[in-house]
Amino acid sequence: MSLLRFNPGIDARPLVTAAGRRGLPLEVVDVASVEGRELYGRDLVLVRPDHHVARRGDSLPEAPGELLAFAAGYD
Repeated sequence: MSLLRFNPGIDARPLVTAAGRRGLPLEVVDVASVEGRELYGRDLVLVRPDHHVARRGDSLPEAPGELLAFAAGYD
């Protein structure tokens, strides 16, 4: 999975840590593009390997492990 981060001030470590615990590869990609931010409409975009956008938001969820489980198709 990839986390597109349009605001580098947002700490992505909780999501990276949760991905590591689940054995899921996660790449944080900092994107310095006003147009990209406008396209997605949020500061963070979680994209699955099949290019499906699993989540868009301006902050990480309180339970990043649950988000990853949902995005990866776990129960």
